[in-house]
Amino acid sequence: MREEIVQFGDDNRLSGILTLSPEMVTDRPLVIFLNAGIVHHVGPNRLHVKLARALAEERYEVLRFDLSGLGESLPAPAGKGYEEQSIADTRQAIDMMQARFGERPIVLAGICSGADNSYRTALRDDRVTGLILLDPYAYQNTTAQISDLAKRAQDPERWKRLAGRLLSGTEGAEDEEEIMEDDNDRIPPEREVFGADLQSLTQRGVSLLMLYTSSVRHLINARNQFHQTFRDFDFADKLEVDVLSHVDHTYTELGAQKELSQRLLNWLAV
Repeated sequence: MREEIVQFGDDNRLSGILTLSPEMVTDRPLVIFLNAGIVHHVGPNRLHVKLARALAEERYEVLRFDLSGLGESLPAPAGKGYEEQSIADTRQAIDMMQARFGERPIVLAGICSGADNSYRTALRDDRVTGLILLDPYAYQNTTAQISDLAKRAQDPERWKRLAGRLLSGTEGAEDEEEIMEDDNDRIPPEREVFGADLQSLTQRGVSLLMLYTSSVRHLINARNQFHQTFRDFDFADKLEVDVLSHVDHTYTELGAQKELSQRLLNWLAV
Protein backbone atom coordinates (compact mmCIF):
# COMPACT_ATOMS: atom_id res chain seq x y z
CA MET A 1 0.00 0.00 0.00
CA ARG A 2 1.29 3.46 -0.88
CA GLU A 3 -0.09 6.98 -0.97
CA GLU A 4 0.23 9.70 -3.57
CA ILE A 5 -0.74 13.37 -3.67
CA VAL A 6 -2.93 14.23 -6.67
CA GLN A 7 -4.18 17.48 -8.14
CA PHE A 8 -6.94 17.55 -10.70
CA GLY A 9 -9.97 19.42 -11.99
CA ASP A 10 -10.10 22.83 -13.62
CA ASP A 11 -6.61 24.38 -13.39
CA ASN A 12 -5.70 21.57 -10.96
CA ARG A 13 -7.62 23.39 -8.25
CA LEU A 14 -8.65 20.23 -6.42
CA SER A 15 -6.31 18.23 -4.24
CA GLY A 16 -6.44 14.85 -2.60
CA ILE A 17 -4.63 11.71 -1.57
CA LEU A 18 -4.72 8.47 -3.53
CA THR A 19 -4.28 5.33 -1.44
CA LEU A 20 -3.09 2.60 -3.78
CA SER A 21 -3.38 -1.12 -3.29
CA PRO A 22 -0.29 -3.37 -3.33
CA GLU A 23 -1.74 -5.20 -6.33
CA MET A 24 -4.40 -3.67 -8.56
CA VAL A 25 -7.56 -5.70 -9.15
CA THR A 26 -9.32 -4.22 -12.17
CA ASP A 27 -12.77 -5.66 -11.49
CA ARG A 28 -13.16 -3.82 -8.18
CA PRO A 29 -14.87 -0.43 -7.83
CA LEU A 30 -12.98 2.78 -7.21
CA VAL A 31 -13.84 4.39 -3.87
CA ILE A 32 -14.00 8.14 -3.24
CA PHE A 33 -14.39 9.76 0.21
CA LEU A 34 -15.93 13.24 0.38
CA ASN A 35 -15.39 15.88 3.07
CA ALA A 36 -17.39 15.63 6.27
CA GLY A 37 -18.48 19.22 6.76
CA ILE A 38 -15.45 21.52 6.83
CA VAL A 39 -13.06 18.77 7.95
CA HIS A 40 -10.34 18.28 5.32
CA HIS A 41 -9.57 15.00 3.59
CA VAL A 42 -8.19 13.17 6.63
CA GLY A 43 -11.75 12.98 7.96
CA PRO A 44 -12.93 13.35 11.57
CA ASN A 45 -10.56 11.54 13.93
CA ARG A 46 -8.48 10.67 10.83
CA LEU A 47 -11.28 8.28 9.90
CA HIS A 48 -10.89 8.65 6.14
CA VAL A 49 -7.18 7.89 6.38
CA LYS A 50 -7.82 4.69 8.33
CA LEU A 51 -10.66 3.56 6.08
CA ALA A 52 -8.74 4.29 2.89
CA ARG A 53 -5.73 2.31 4.08
CA ALA A 54 -7.86 -0.61 5.23
CA LEU A 55 -9.61 -0.74 1.85
CA ALA A 56 -6.34 -0.43 -0.05
CA GLU A 57 -4.90 -3.39 1.85
CA GLU A 58 -7.82 -5.39 0.42
CA ARG A 59 -6.93 -4.17 -3.09
CA TYR A 60 -9.25 -1.23 -3.59
CA GLU A 61 -7.99 2.05 -5.07
CA VAL A 62 -9.21 4.92 -2.88
CA LEU A 63 -9.28 8.71 -3.20
CA ARG A 64 -9.97 11.10 -0.34
CA PHE A 65 -10.10 14.67 -1.59
CA ASP A 66 -11.09 18.20 -0.62
CA LEU A 67 -13.96 20.06 -2.21
CA SER A 68 -13.35 23.59 -3.50
CA GLY A 69 -12.17 25.95 -0.78
CA LEU A 70 -11.62 23.21 1.80
CA GLY A 71 -8.32 21.78 3.04
CA GLU A 72 -5.75 21.91 0.27
CA SER A 73 -8.16 22.63 -2.60
CA LEU A 74 -8.40 26.16 -3.98
CA PRO A 75 -11.68 28.09 -4.02
CA ALA A 76 -13.87 27.77 -7.08
CA PRO A 77 -14.66 30.69 -9.36
CA ALA A 78 -17.90 32.44 -8.54
CA GLY A 79 -21.03 31.22 -10.25
CA LYS A 80 -22.15 28.00 -8.60
CA GLY A 81 -23.79 27.52 -5.23
CA TYR A 82 -22.40 25.09 -2.65
CA GLU A 83 -24.43 22.08 -3.75
CA GLU A 84 -23.81 22.53 -7.47
CA GLN A 85 -20.09 23.13 -6.93
CA SER A 86 -19.81 20.05 -4.72
CA ILE A 87 -21.42 17.92 -7.43
CA ALA A 88 -19.10 19.41 -10.07
CA ASP A 89 -16.02 18.79 -7.88
CA THR A 90 -17.04 15.19 -7.20
CA ARG A 91 -17.63 14.51 -10.87
CA GLN A 92 -14.15 15.82 -11.62
CA ALA A 93 -12.80 13.43 -8.99
CA ILE A 94 -14.60 10.61 -10.82
CA ASP A 95 -13.10 11.79 -14.11
CA MET A 96 -9.60 11.67 -12.63
CA MET A 97 -10.04 8.23 -11.08
CA GLN A 98 -11.38 6.68 -14.27
CA ALA A 99 -8.69 8.34 -16.38
CA ARG A 100 -6.10 6.84 -14.06
CA PHE A 101 -7.57 3.37 -13.45
CA GLY A 102 -9.99 2.79 -16.29
CA GLU A 103 -13.77 3.11 -16.52
CA ARG A 104 -14.48 1.07 -13.42
CA PRO A 105 -17.58 1.45 -11.21
CA ILE A 106 -17.51 4.27 -8.67
CA VAL A 107 -18.48 4.10 -4.98
CA LEU A 108 -18.92 7.44 -3.19
CA ALA A 109 -18.69 7.61 0.60
CA GLY A 110 -19.23 10.31 3.19
CA ILE A 111 -20.38 11.31 6.64
CA CYS A 112 -23.17 13.86 7.16
CA SER A 113 -22.74 16.51 4.42
CA GLY A 114 -20.37 14.09 2.68
CA ALA A 115 -23.27 11.64 2.52
CA ASP A 116 -25.54 14.38 1.18
CA ASN A 117 -23.09 15.34 -1.57
CA SER A 118 -22.53 11.69 -2.48
CA TYR A 119 -26.28 11.15 -2.85
CA ARG A 120 -26.75 14.29 -4.94
CA THR A 121 -23.87 13.41 -7.23
CA ALA A 122 -25.18 9.87 -7.78
CA LEU A 123 -28.48 11.32 -8.99
CA ARG A 124 -26.58 13.22 -11.70
CA ASP A 125 -23.88 10.71 -12.67
CA ASP A 126 -24.58 7.19 -13.90
CA ARG A 127 -20.97 6.16 -13.27
CA VAL A 128 -21.79 5.94 -9.56
CA THR A 129 -22.81 2.37 -8.77
CA GLY A 130 -22.51 2.40 -4.99
CA LEU A 131 -23.07 4.78 -2.07
CA ILE A 132 -21.80 4.51 1.50
CA LEU A 133 -23.88 7.04 3.45
CA LEU A 134 -22.94 7.58 7.09
CA ASP A 135 -25.61 9.52 8.98
CA PRO A 136 -27.45 10.55 5.83
CA TYR A 137 -30.75 12.41 5.99
CA ALA A 138 -32.95 11.00 8.75
CA TYR A 139 -36.70 11.41 9.19
CA GLN A 140 -38.76 11.37 12.35
CA ASN A 141 -40.16 7.98 13.24
CA THR A 142 -42.75 7.97 16.02
CA THR A 143 -41.46 4.70 17.46
CA ALA A 144 -37.94 6.15 17.60
CA GLN A 145 -39.16 9.28 19.35
CA ILE A 146 -41.04 7.32 22.01
CA SER A 147 -38.11 4.96 22.52
CA ASP A 148 -35.65 7.84 22.86
CA LEU A 149 -37.84 9.71 25.37
CA ALA A 150 -38.25 6.56 27.44
CA LYS A 151 -34.51 5.97 27.47
CA ARG A 152 -33.83 9.53 28.56
CA ALA A 153 -36.39 9.30 31.32
CA GLN A 154 -34.50 6.31 32.75
CA ASP A 155 -31.14 8.11 32.69
CA PRO A 156 -30.23 9.20 36.25
CA GLU A 157 -27.45 11.48 35.00
CA ARG A 158 -29.94 13.50 33.00
CA TRP A 159 -32.08 14.03 36.09
CA LYS A 160 -28.99 15.11 38.04
CA ARG A 161 -28.19 17.68 35.35
CA LEU A 162 -31.76 18.96 35.46
CA ALA A 163 -31.66 19.23 39.28
CA GLY A 164 -28.35 21.07 39.06
CA ARG A 165 -29.77 23.61 36.63
CA LEU A 166 -32.83 24.17 38.83
CA LEU A 167 -30.71 24.67 41.96
CA SER A 168 -28.39 27.08 40.16
CA GLY A 169 -31.28 29.08 38.77
CA THR A 170 -30.51 28.20 35.15
CA GLU A 171 -33.63 26.15 34.52
CA GLY A 172 -33.98 27.68 31.07
CA ALA A 173 -30.64 26.29 29.89
CA GLU A 174 -30.81 23.58 27.28
CA ASP A 175 -29.68 20.05 27.91
CA GLU A 176 -26.50 19.10 26.05
CA GLU A 177 -28.44 16.37 24.23
CA GLU A 178 -31.11 18.83 23.14
CA ILE A 179 -28.44 21.18 21.76
CA MET A 180 -26.92 18.26 19.88
CA GLU A 181 -30.27 17.48 18.26
CA ASP A 182 -30.95 21.03 17.13
CA ASP A 183 -27.42 22.03 16.12
CA ASN A 184 -27.77 20.87 12.54
CA ASP A 185 -28.24 23.20 9.60
CA ARG A 186 -28.73 20.44 7.01
CA ILE A 187 -32.10 20.87 5.39
CA PRO A 188 -33.33 17.48 4.20
CA PRO A 189 -35.55 17.07 1.17
CA GLU A 190 -39.14 16.09 1.81
CA ARG A 191 -39.52 12.45 2.83
CA GLU A 192 -41.33 11.65 -0.40
CA VAL A 193 -38.58 13.23 -2.48
CA PHE A 194 -35.78 11.41 -0.65
CA GLY A 195 -37.64 8.10 -0.88
CA ALA A 196 -38.31 8.57 -4.59
CA ASP A 197 -34.65 9.45 -5.19
CA LEU A 198 -33.44 6.35 -3.36
CA GLN A 199 -35.92 4.23 -5.28
CA SER A 200 -34.71 5.73 -8.57
CA LEU A 201 -31.08 5.01 -7.65
CA THR A 202 -31.72 1.41 -6.62
CA GLN A 203 -33.79 0.74 -9.73
CA ARG A 204 -30.85 2.05 -11.75
CA GLY A 205 -28.76 -0.62 -10.05
CA VAL A 206 -26.99 1.52 -7.44
CA SER A 207 -26.24 -0.31 -4.18
CA LEU A 208 -26.55 1.68 -0.97
CA LEU A 209 -25.19 1.17 2.53
CA MET A 210 -26.79 3.57 5.01
CA LEU A 211 -25.54 3.60 8.60
CA TYR A 212 -27.05 5.77 11.33
CA THR A 213 -25.36 6.50 14.66
CA SER A 214 -26.55 7.60 18.10
CA SER A 215 -26.48 11.23 16.94
CA VAL A 216 -29.89 10.76 15.29
CA ARG A 217 -31.40 8.37 17.82
CA HIS A 218 -34.35 10.74 18.33
CA LEU A 219 -35.21 10.21 14.65
CA ILE A 220 -34.21 6.59 14.06
CA ASN A 221 -32.81 4.05 16.52
CA ALA A 222 -33.65 0.69 14.92
CA ARG A 223 -33.23 -0.48 11.33
CA ASN A 224 -36.88 -1.49 10.89
CA GLN A 225 -37.91 2.11 11.54
CA PHE A 226 -36.31 3.19 8.26
CA HIS A 227 -38.41 0.70 6.33
CA GLN A 228 -41.51 1.83 8.23
CA THR A 229 -40.83 5.43 7.28
CA PHE A 230 -40.25 4.53 3.61
CA ARG A 231 -42.72 1.66 3.32
CA ASP A 232 -44.27 3.26 0.22
CA PHE A 233 -41.06 2.77 -1.79
CA ASP A 234 -39.41 -0.24 -3.40
CA PHE A 235 -35.63 -0.38 -3.06
CA ALA A 236 -35.25 -3.68 -4.94
CA ASP A 237 -33.03 -5.31 -2.29
CA LYS A 238 -30.28 -2.84 -3.19
CA LEU A 239 -30.42 -0.83 0.03
CA GLU A 240 -28.86 -2.00 3.32
CA VAL A 241 -29.57 0.09 6.39
CA ASP A 242 -28.47 -0.30 9.98
CA VAL A 243 -28.38 1.68 13.22
CA LEU A 244 -25.17 1.70 15.26
CA SER A 245 -26.64 2.92 18.51
CA HIS A 246 -23.35 2.48 20.38
CA VAL A 247 -21.38 4.72 17.99
CA ASP A 248 -21.08 8.52 17.99
CA HIS A 249 -21.39 10.68 14.88
CA THR A 250 -17.66 10.89 14.10
CA TYR A 251 -16.69 7.33 15.12
CA THR A 252 -14.42 8.57 17.90
CA GLU A 253 -13.71 5.21 19.53
CA LEU A 254 -11.07 3.00 17.91
CA GLY A 255 -13.38 0.01 18.21
CA ALA A 256 -16.07 1.86 16.26
CA GLN A 257 -13.55 2.73 13.54
CA LYS A 258 -12.49 -0.90 13.19
CA GLU A 259 -16.10 -2.04 13.15
CA LEU A 260 -16.91 0.45 10.37
CA SER A 261 -13.88 -0.62 8.36
CA GLN A 262 -14.93 -4.26 8.46
CA ARG A 263 -18.52 -3.33 7.68
CA LEU A 264 -17.42 -1.47 4.54
CA LEU A 265 -15.18 -4.32 3.41
CA ASN A 266 -18.00 -6.85 3.88
CA TRP A 267 -20.45 -4.69 1.93
CA LEU A 268 -18.01 -4.01 -0.91
CA ALA A 269 -17.24 -7.71 -1.24
CA VAL A 270 -20.88 -8.66 -1.96
